[in-house]
Amino acid sequence: MIMLPTTPSVPGAAAVLAASDGKLTEAGAGIVALGHSFDFRNPDYAAIWKARVARLAKLRDPETGPQYLEACKLFYKDNIPQFIDDWGVTVDPRNAGSGRPLLMPFVLFPKQREFLEFIAARQKASHEGNGDGILVKSRDCGASWLAMAYSISLCLFHESITVGFGSAKEDKVDRSGDPNCLFYKGRQFLRYLPAEFRGSWNPKKHTAHMRIELPDTEGAITGEAGDNMGVGGRATIYFVDEAALVERPQLVDVALSNVTRCRIEMSSVRGIDNVFAQRARSGKIPRFDFHYRHDPRKVNTTGADQIVEYKGQLLIVPMGAKYPDFQEFYDSRDELVQKQEFECDFLASISGGVIEAVWIQAAIGAAQKLGVEPTGEWLASFDIADLGSDKNAVNIRHGIECVHVEEWSGANSNPMVSIRHAFEIADKYGCERMKYDAAGMGGTWHEYFNLVNEERIKRGAKPIILEAFNGGAGVLDPEAKAPGTDRTNLDYFENLKAQCWMALRMRFMETYKALRGEAYDREGIISISPDIKNVDGLISELAQPTRKWSKNAKLMIDKTPDGVASPNQADSVMQNFGYSRPPLSFDDDFFAELAGQGGG
Repeated sequence: MIMLPTTPSVPGAAAVLAASDGKLTEAGAGIVALGHSFDFRNPDYAAIWKARVARLAKLRDPETGPQYLEACKLFYKDNIPQFIDDWGVTVDPRNAGSGRPLLMPFVLFPKQREFLEFIAARQKASHEGNGDGILVKSRDCGASWLAMAYSISLCLFHESITVGFGSAKEDKVDRSGDPNCLFYKGRQFLRYLPAEFRGSWNPKKHTAHMRIELPDTEGAITGEAGDNMGVGGRATIYFVDEAALVERPQLVDVALSNVTRCRIEMSSVRGIDNVFAQRARSGKIPRFDFHYRHDPRKVNTTGADQIVEYKGQLLIVPMGAKYPDFQEFYDSRDELVQKQEFECDFLASISGGVIEAVWIQAAIGAAQKLGVEPTGEWLASFDIADLGSDKNAVNIRHGIECVHVEEWSGANSNPMVSIRHAFEIADKYGCERMKYDAAGMGGTWHEYFNLVNEERIKRGAKPIILEAFNGGAGVLDPEAKAPGTDRTNLDYFENLKAQCWMALRMRFMETYKALRGEAYDREGIISISPDIKNVDGLISELAQPTRKWSKNAKLMIDKTPDGVASPNQADSVMQNFGYSRPPLSFDDDFFAELAGQGGG
């Protein structure tokens, strides 16, 4: 429901009346300072657009429009949050095909308005010396849209303002056509403002890569990335987006200290081993916390219990509780993601085990418990021992089931002895392919593998097809989203080992969900045969690795915390059940198009 007050409802509206020399009515000022109650769960955008059309008609009235526009500009100069609420838009490509609009009016909920006021307060404090601020945020709270909308609005209503934006990577700042980058948001916000406010701005003349110019006020929004942050000259405000991911923050800190007295660092949480966490937790810099619990689209913030319909059921959502659609989305995320990216828990990843012990226990005999018959190829993996007391280990997999794990010492023996034994295990289960650890000693065993395969060929056996696994290599599918996150594999994982251990984690978590009666992916679980010899040792090893964050805020795996032995059996399972590329999927239209092109 939209309410249009007949009296000014925002402080400062009286200034609008005074500036109009009495030519605007009090009701007209009330339209400028629009107040409203709004259902963010079921938004009535039609009413918002109607109110904007009414205001626009007043701006374009031949008799009173010019004076009204000047009054509006005077009011908005000191009330930027209200300008954004009255005229701003957001664009969300995720709504394509969902029935929700792609283009929406920017209707601020209370915490978003508070954040804009926090920026304004830090900017004001910069005149007295230091206006730095920290934003610790949950994911998807709209912080980058808010920062860009504030910056453009500031440049529209003030002369000679320069605002800087920086991020760890250039494509996060600006990349042509990418709705996730900062400058896409800025251009879209500016593009849909009425001409009366955006003035002579022309997208072809006044925008370039990582730059937006506001010619009428000589304002500019500039972008920089990585170590280049701070090289572009002085700035009224400088926003550092996803500050926890900046690779060399000390270098950037020195550069920006000479550029601006108002630096706003914005980031979701990435553990405590980064400068952003240290600054956010120091208590020395004013900090703004933007939690998902402040978002009326996700949580019941109405002050009373709500009845909502979800999937054909009427549900009571208590005050402060998550709405069912968001609850389902939240529950589908990895626990580490929940704690860090939603709950803003800086300590979530400290000494956190990769795989929960209760999940591992649940996976013992999971196929039988769930009535799932393992199918698919039989595959082997071979974790090769390094020097010293380390041991070799082989894992055999049949579809979703871990069928066999075995380890042995290869100390003081020819590598071909261990390779022959590994191949014998593979033969026992009919495996034609084998992954092997090529990161350590295995990286020098190519000749031995060839010799053993030549022996097999001479006696009439098929050679084993070998696939090298190098845990220190780069991730697979680097631009794909890491499961349960909004970051790419390249941005989230330190290396392939981390990617594969977390993929194994997801399998155990999915299995645990399945055994609790929740919906699950039948191909995405793991079952450990209870017949495996020394299954208790395997369970212990699977629970051993811990996760932590690198200095570049990427997820790493520590397999041997506190100096314990390397988990060779668990490593062989990780190699065999680790990350695999999603299968290609083609719709009927694709095949129809191919058929139409064939035979030509």
